[in-house]
Amino acid sequence: RLHMLDADALALRVARTNVPSAKRAFLCAGWPETRSAFARGKPLRYDWIVSNPPVHRGQPDDFSVVTSLIKGARKRLRRDGVLWIVAQEQVPIGRLLAAHASFKWTSAAISPDGRFVTWSAGRGQRPPAGFRKETVQAAGKAHPPPAAAAPAP
Repeated sequence: RLHMLDADALALRVARTNVPSAKRAFLCAGWPETRSAFARGKPLRYDWIVSNPPVHRGQPDDFSVVTSLIKGARKRLRRDGVLWIVAQEQVPIGRLLAAHASFKWTSAAISPDGRFVTWSAGRGQRPPAGFRKETVQAAGKAHPPPAAAAPAP
């Protein structure tokens, strides 16, 4: 079952065209919290939550959407669920994960051009295949340098 959400109506329309099998689409700027959003009146639990959250809602960068995503993700993930976040390398996802969530593991993989980082964080015992485990342990720790976070060969 696939659910999508976006704060931009046009982006949501394009996403529905690209992924016609999606069961639900929510036009919202964060987690849909209303009882009417879900059949049982509470959020479902997901295997994966995947996001490329906006951070450029004005100047300076605004991390409120990312923070809300991280804070709400853990309770919406299944036991072995994984949160995936793709962001530009300068966005402090590692620090935000450490400050606002308690995942068992966190991993980061930097794109070949060094501009983007794919973060994953999980509730289960092990990271997804193909990623080196880079546990973020302190809220003040930035994400690892590119050499330490490269995908495992």
